[in-house]
Amino acid sequence: FPHMLSTSLLALGSVQQLSVCQGGACMRGGSKIFTEVAKALASQTPEDEFKIINCGCLGPCPRGVAVRALGGSSGKGTFTLPAFGDGDFLLALENAADVLSDDFALDVSDAKASLIAKHSGDVELASGDWSGAIARYGEAIESQLGGDLLAQAQEAERPAQLPIFGLTKGLAAEREAERLRPPRVRWLFEAFIRRCEARLASGDPEEVEAALGDAEAATALCSLADEGYYRKWDAADAIGDEDAASAATAELSRLGYSLEPGKEGEQDANAKPAVKLDYWGRPMA
Repeated sequence: FPHMLSTSLLALGSVQQLSVCQGGACMRGGSKIFTEVAKALASQTPEDEFKIINCGCLGPCPRGVAVRALGGSSGKGTFTLPAFGDGDFLLALENAADVLSDDFALDVSDAKASLIAKHSGDVELASGDWSGAIARYGEAIESQLGGDLLAQAQEAERPAQLPIFGLTKGLAAEREAERLRPPRVRWLFEAFIRRCEARLASGDPEEVEAALGDAEAATALCSLADEGYYRKWDAADAIGDEDAASAATAELSRLGYSLEPGKEGEQDANAKPAVKLDYWGRPMA
């Protein structure tokens, strides 16, 4: 028994783990966006080697984000990052990259560059600079990391369980959100979706033609999320591809999303009601 226990502890110790406090003070400091960015940066590291998990309070909470590094190379244990808030993506990115590289010796330089390019695309898109947005999203999508993640998604089996609707809060809602749009690929999914939108908005015939490919790539990355199929329908309609538009409509219907104008992302009123879950994600009677 002692030998078995020591072997189990050794196996557990071989997995590096970053715990991020999701308590009220840390959430206000930016723990949510920090966790999402860290998962994206570490997307190429196998989970049996390194994990990022949410946790409760890690002790006294000064203003900032409390984290705990287990098995890391720095041996810091629990420490607090300066507060940056959920709205400061670039500062959250810098903090996450520093923790992963300094405390776990992970090489996240390529992933960081990809995320910065995607963020720059978001800025260009918001300003109405379609060509600039297309170029910046292209840098993120065509990076080595972007190519690897898309190839993995295209080879993977699609989830059998359909989306669960009506979850607005609690752990069940958080788990469902991550199931539909996993943080490790969410940034790339959004880059394809938004480049598709920029291409359609540009009115350039070549860009409009290419928009359909972006939407199809998005559906490969997050096959349960609605945006990819809606954008696929938009792109197919723009170029008159009736087969692609029908395929997008069929998939939206299969997943239970509404096809009514103005109700994008909502549940089809005629769809079978989803199983209701409690706060913790357990089926309710």
